[in-house]
Amino acid sequence: MFCMTWEISLIHPTRKINSGETLETLTTADLKPLGRQTEVLISLRKNCPNVLFPASLLDLEVGSMVGDGYHLEFYLPNQEALLLLGVEVHSGDKAAVLEIIQNLCQATGWVAFDSEKGELIFEPSA
Repeated sequence: MFCMTWEISLIHPTRKINSGETLETLTTADLKPLGRQTEVLISLRKNCPNVLFPASLLDLEVGSMVGDGYHLEFYLPNQEALLLLGVEVHSGDKAAVLEIIQNLCQATGWVAFDSEKGELIFEPSA
């Protein structure tokens, strides 16, 4: 089980991300947009059917996904072209969380990036 928050960014790179790179070193030329907020939300709901969006009327850009073995929050700003989708893992079994992230990346072509460590978590097979 996680005992601290784990921050993951879902991105769609235009090139291979090298070890040690950070989100700050990537430029807009390095990332394809994931889509508009509505398009990304459709992908989330299709691939994560128990996602609740918005999780609260106090913040319309945050969605929540709670299940046996995990609690995730998705940060989905209302922008024309989203370059990343922030995911915060509040608790959970690492294997259960990674399965959710892997399935989402495989279905969308996105890449999961550990924002704190600066390393890829999951990259869908070509």
